[in-house]
Amino acid sequence: MKRRKPAESIWSPRSQKSMLRQLEREAALAKCRNQIAFTEKRIAEEKTTAERQTATVTDGGSFAVRQALNKTLAGIKDREREIAAFRKREKSLQAEIDGLALSPTETAQRAKQQADLAALSMERFTKDAAIAAVVQKLRKALQERAALTAKMVELAGRLEFAASADFDTARFAAVFDSLPAELAAQSHDWVNCFFGQEGEREPHTVGRMVVILPETLASSGVFLPGEMVYLTKAQIAKLPSNEPAKPLPTPAEMGASVTLNTQPLPVTQGSAGSDTFPVSGFPVR
Repeated sequence: MKRRKPAESIWSPRSQKSMLRQLEREAALAKCRNQIAFTEKRIAEEKTTAERQTATVTDGGSFAVRQALNKTLAGIKDREREIAAFRKREKSLQAEIDGLALSPTETAQRAKQQADLAALSMERFTKDAAIAAVVQKLRKALQERAALTAKMVELAGRLEFAASADFDTARFAAVFDSLPAELAAQSHDWVNCFFGQEGEREPHTVGRMVVILPETLASSGVFLPGEMVYLTKAQIAKLPSNEPAKPLPTPAEMGASVTLNTQPLPVTQGSAGSDTFPVSGFPVR
């Protein structure tokens, strides 16, 4: 019997919030380094200018040339101070990025919490099955009531009841219409999606934009440009086109992204008309 991989290799090693925070800081780091390179180039150019101006002053250049040289040298000092500030910022950003990596203790703690979340998901799944059975039973009772009502209307017609006669159908028809028919199927699909075990996934290469999908236990939902990922056809269909990359979410937007989201995760269509599903292989501890 094959042993299941440890939890930390089954579930996503990083959260979506952490991944987005890293991407945001990496973008800031790249910009900071570009500023350093640009400023260093300017300093090199100004040093060349200063050398030329110094040579002119040595040969008895005018007062204006001396002033220009002093201005150039002052500019070089200003840019060197700018570089010092940029390098300090570069070091700070790199430290923040390095700090986002989980320590072995944090990794173990995350794996334990993920396993607890998986267990709760499976416990709720059993409740979903019980609820689905009750709903199906209620739907059947409502259908039986509707059949009795139809017979009543037919007999009342023979008795020449007025067309405006009320047989109390609207209330129960509304209840029937409000009851979903595929609760069990949808719960099964949700669990598969949350555990990253939905079927019929195919390889897809991410385009020029960072792709952000709903976070699950199995994945942070953050995919980088050029990365090869396995997604369902429904997920691929919802991906943005290869348009120019958009700005990453701001820290405030990233904070808001972890608030409770009651919208259902994307699911695949389950088997119609079925109330019970065999659920096996889910890594629960």
